Amino acid sequence: MCFFVNNQYRILLDHEGAGSRDWSLGEVFEENLQRIGRMVALLDHWDQPAYLSRIWTIFEQYSAVVLEIEVTFILPQTSGDSLLQEIRKGEEGILQVRESLCNVDAETAGAWCAEDEKMVKRLIEQTIGFEKVNEKVQELMIAWVATMVKDYLGNLVVMGTRRLQRLKAQSFLSANATEWTHKRLERRVASGWLLAGCGGC
Repeated sequence: MCFFVNNQYRILLDHEGAGSRDWSLGEVFEENLQRIGRMVALLDHWDQPAYLSRIWTIFEQYSAVVLEIEVTFILPQTSGDSLLQEIRKGEEGILQVRESLCNVDAETAGAWCAEDEKMVKRLIEQTIGFEKVNEKVQELMIAWVATMVKDYLGNLVVMGTRRLQRLKAQSFLSANATEWTHKRLERRVASGWLLAGCGGC
């Protein structure tokens, strides 16, 4: 979590509540990001996540692009379930997922401090641009969706394979039991057991 690695309270306090306008928070974040070498971003939902509505979390993705840091998106299990529920709807659900991914727009993100918002947006506009940030976020979201669908399909295949194996085993046991019964009857007929049981009729 960003707030575990970057002491935002101390940074703001040391600069007399001036917010992060002097760029201290941004510098500290980038230094720590380079030191760690990768980023894991936690989103609340795949459809209009709050993470993408805040300028400082957008700055995280911007920094990852500029510094070429590996990023992974993770979401709660409930979000994964929600995604799969949409996928199961077929074309309608898939189009809804696509619509959500197409609507990623980092430029609409805000901040509690208006100066922070202006500063970060100006930085992004003057360097790689919002389109590049949006593309990266979409790429990461697509990777997460692909992982969820792959795991879901994999589980279906495993469950289907096990079901077929159980059916084959049951069929094998049933066939063997029938064959055993027929052979037993044949032996008894051959030994005259049935005739003896019928009183020699």
